[in-house]
Amino acid sequence: MIPEHLAEKNLFIALCERLRWWLWFDAPRQRLIAVHGGLTPDDVREIAGYYRFARNLHNDGIDELIESLSLAANQDFPTLEARAKQLAGIIDGHHTQHTTRFRLMSGTTKLFWFVRPEGWTPCDRLARAGLGTGGQGPIDQMTRFYRRLDEIDLVEHAAALDHFIADHGLPSLSGTRVLDVLLMMLGDTPSLGERRELAMAFANSLPDALQQSLISLGEQLAEAADGGLGIKVST
Repeated sequence: MIPEHLAEKNLFIALCERLRWWLWFDAPRQRLIAVHGGLTPDDVREIAGYYRFARNLHNDGIDELIESLSLAANQDFPTLEARAKQLAGIIDGHHTQHTTRFRLMSGTTKLFWFVRPEGWTPCDRLARAGLGTGGQGPIDQMTRFYRRLDEIDLVEHAAALDHFIADHGLPSLSGTRVLDVLLMMLGDTPSLGERRELAMAFANSLPDALQQSLISLGEQLAEAADGGLGIKVST
């Protein structure tokens, strides 16, 4: 059973929720993408469905979007904000060419994680609320969000978390995505109790060896700030 003191830690809840989502969707989808040799239109539609941005996806533009994201992944950028500005061009181009009602901002950042997950995390409403970055319009909101992540050294914190995860024999959950879940939790405090209850039900249902690895990791991180590895999320 999961100790009560760990169940009270937001970072531990984020770890549990990330493991649940990784086992359920991300890991199988990443494996299929590898088998396919890259994103396919079916992959994009499946991701859009599970990540809830299908309504903003223009079917006629999926092939072009895949090509744009694949080309973007071949370029390196020193900061998350610089990468975000690159993706902003893709988002605006998709919006202009296909006259979509809404810009595919969040969806594009989520798809890009499946193309090049290392050092990247999606941008969505709850994560932005967790950081309190604000902004006017989707592109400005996205830019402000990634600028703030650069300021709090998210990639460095995530890399440290990746090492902790590996040291405890857990699968490659992606430290950036664990912290993404943490930010979404902080951006949706009314649902925190429900998230905690589900996370504990999941963790207590795991096979003994996997559960013990999760507990040992949680114990090692128990001294970290409850915001997670010392990250300050206030503006």
